[in-house]
This record gives sequence, structure tokens and C-alpha cells, in this order.
Amino acid sequence: MQTYRYRVPPTYGSERIKDQAGDLVGLRKVSIQGLMESNGVEFAEGSSVIYDPSEPAVTVTNTPNQIKAVDAYMEATFDRPVDKRRMNRN
Repeated sequence: MQTYRYRVPPTYGSERIKDQAGDLVGLRKVSIQGLMESNGVEFAEGSSVIYDPSEPAVTVTNTPNQIKAVDAYMEATFDRPVDKRRMNRN
């Protein structure tokens, strides 16, 4: 397993709530692991994803192949190169 910390926008993991006119009325937190899984990232036993709103950052522990999938997801989601830092050397 490898652990990487990814920088994300402060609103990452939030779903916009709009009224019937389409105006933004609030934000609702959503499962970040669920977002990643719906975009092809797999989380086997021992894998995890933790959101730290104070950074804001997401820390992902997963296999090397799934870290590559997280990289691809992050690049596609934010339309920019991944900003990540390795957290351990397992």
C-alpha cells in the first residue's frame, strides 16, 4: 500500500443544492470514496480515503495501480496536473 496526500479545492466533496429556479441554495457533503469509486477507483481491504478540510486535502492509501487510478480521476476532475505528496514508503 502507498499513501498520498492530494491538494483539492475547499468545496471538494460537496454537492451543490439548487432551488427550482436553478439558484444555488447550499452545499451537501458527499462520500469522497463514493465519488472515486463511481469513477473507477477500487478500495480493497486496507485502503482508505480521508478528507482534511483544514488543508484542504485528501489522503488516499491504496495499491500502486489504484493510486494511478486516483491520479487519473483527480486530473480529469480538476482539469489540471495532480498536486500530491507521498506520505510513506511501504
